[in-house]
Amino acid sequence: MKRLFLLFIAFLPALCLSAQMTKNFSIGPRVGVNFAKFTDTDNSESKPGLVAGLTSTYSINTNTGITFDALYSGEGVQSEADPKIKTDLDYLRLMLAFNYFFRDQEDNFRPKIYVGPTLGFLLSAENKVEDSESEVDVKDAYKNVDLGLAVGLGFNYRLGGETWLNVDGRFQPGLSDLRENKPSNSNAIRNQNFQFSVGLAFGL
Repeated sequence: MKRLFLLFIAFLPALCLSAQMTKNFSIGPRVGVNFAKFTDTDNSESKPGLVAGLTSTYSINTNTGITFDALYSGEGVQSEADPKIKTDLDYLRLMLAFNYFFRDQEDNFRPKIYVGPTLGFLLSAENKVEDSESEVDVKDAYKNVDLGLAVGLGFNYRLGGETWLNVDGRFQPGLSDLRENKPSNSNAIRNQNFQFSVGLAFGL
């Protein structure tokens, strides 16, 4: 799946050029929040984190399209203990998703559903104690690349002309163990987060 994802990315510039020529391409900023945690970890709870970057969509036809997101994504987990210990994982996360849009392209309000792979490139990893300046760099303990999946729904609302407001909610389960050295006979630990975001898309 990773090779297929990279192949899609390699052909993205040609896709964007074709989209601009047919005026079916839109691009703009996206910002939101993750509620992230690890799977198979005891006494832990979700941790909020910032999401920000660019979103773009190529409309194949009236009801289908392809979205490519390139986002800074704050992920990780925090303990339920007092004081809380947070693990902050910062990724550049790419998503390539197939969309299905409801209603016609001329309508101002268009619900959507989508699914596709994600690929996260680890930027930094730190353990922090709440209400303390103590920080420990733990990047060597985690893999540099994290493969995942995005399943989402939302809607696009036309603000005027070819400018759209995008509102999205997506579930992003990890597909690979995020640890660099997985102990033998242990369950995989994966990233998992719910993401809510808003964006603006400007048609070209």
